[in-house]
Amino acid sequence: MVERINRQADEKIYQPKIHSSLIHEIYKIREVTGLPMTVIVDQAIREYLGKYETDGAHDAHVSDQVK
Repeated sequence: MVERINRQADEKIYQPKIHSSLIHEIYKIREVTGLPMTVIVDQAIREYLGKYETDGAHDAHVSDQVK
C-alpha cells in the first residue's frame, strides 16, 4: 500500500484548487481505505490520465479545448 508520494523530483508548478465538496468525498474514501488524501487524489488523477493518449496530438487537442 502506498503511504506517501515521493516529492523529490516534483516541480514547483501551479496546483489547482479542489472544490470543498470533492474534498469531503475524498475524506470519506480516506476513512475507508486509511490512505492519505494526497495518495487518493494522485491515484485518481493517474487513472483518469491513463484513459487518454499522451502524445503531441492529444496535447494539441487539450489546448484547443481550454481556449
